Amino acid sequence: MLNSQDLLVLRASLTFWFEEMGLYDCKAIAEYANVNRSQLKISESEVRDLEARIRNSIVRYAIADIESQALIGSKLLLIPPTKVEQDLSIASVLIPKQSK
Repeated sequence: MLNSQDLLVLRASLTFWFEEMGLYDCKAIAEYANVNRSQLKISESEVRDLEARIRNSIVRYAIADIESQALIGSKLLLIPPTKVEQDLSIASVLIPKQSK
């Protein structure tokens, strides 16, 4: 389950990656992702775009059925529930921040 602090770490990691390594060879991410370099199809602009989308997102929570992978109900929660029934899980949902 992701939380707001996790998003902060992801955003900082992507920024670090781009500034320190991506400018030289964005394909170097393949080594860290444990995938074949020739199979990696990612550009510097895609890394930047991902960082921007994470920066402009907030995390909300929902209850999901593990087997069907469907959300239970349609309301997103501000904080994750402390308990869920068996065969259910807490899903993290990233949604865009609203413009003011």
